[in-house]
Amino acid sequence: MTLGRNLLDKLGDQIVKAPGDTAQIALVLSDLAGTLLKQAKLTAEGKTVHWQSEAELDVADTGISALVPAVMAAREAAKRAPGPE
Repeated sequence: MTLGRNLLDKLGDQIVKAPGDTAQIALVLSDLAGTLLKQAKLTAEGKTVHWQSEAELDVADTGISALVPAVMAAREAAKRAPGPE
């Protein structure tokens, strides 16, 4: 769990430095994964390990913030594309 949290912290640092609009999507997902890892509760029953985690988030807000840059980039690409001949 600790290694996963550390990896996501480092990944977040690299995502922030990345160019382009896809960085926003990756950062939202990285933040969500980090939150789930921080809230994780592990229990063991015999050879089975159960992982339980929860996070309060606004799915619509999170989804929109992740998708808006991609939609804007697609619109710009469509404007630059040649029309039908």
